[in-house]
Amino acid sequence: MDVHERGMLDQDTWENFFDVKKIFAMLKLNNRVHDVVELGCGYGTFTIPAAEIISGKIVAVDNDPEMIRLTSERIQQHRLENVEVIQRDFIATGSSVKNRSMEYVMLFNILNADNQQILFKEAKRVLKKWGQVAVLQWNNEADMPDGFDIAESPRPEQCREWARAAGLGFVGQFDIKPYHCGMVFVKGNTLKSSWTMGK
Repeated sequence: MDVHERGMLDQDTWENFFDVKKIFAMLKLNNRVHDVVELGCGYGTFTIPAAEIISGKIVAVDNDPEMIRLTSERIQQHRLENVEVIQRDFIATGSSVKNRSMEYVMLFNILNADNQQILFKEAKRVLKKWGQVAVLQWNNEADMPDGFDIAESPRPEQCREWARAAGLGFVGQFDIKPYHCGMVFVKGNTLKSSWTMGK
């Protein structure tokens, strides 16, 4: 299963759609976060800046060998030592990350793929208790540039249902203008998550 079958734009065009600092700020990915897993790292658009701000390591997983190659090159260029890159069909066989070992999972523009439920279940598996899953998706209501089709992007209520079915609690939803919607889920009681304890 190639999660990039939906079609990837060229790197420069793709990355112009994202204000990474704004996205991280809204989804609370910061230096208080230790270990992170990114399922579907693509070009490393989020891998590199995440590695530069978190306090631990990031495991970046992708099925596409070209995406792995490009992300690995960027890691070397930035001289980062806290990134592990794994080429793996994580839909079919999981990410290979240990159970209950991570604090934060990134599902960024990946839920267009088939078997979204598997992604949420895998995210829950690798998370420690109170760990968080951050979802970034195209906003179906956004005024996209001509020729850019986001018809297959799931609506927020679909994402919330998939997460609920996987046993994750809903924390919040965020309008990340101009093109995206962000959501955060937690493994555990939402009332006790770090989002409500001032982290």
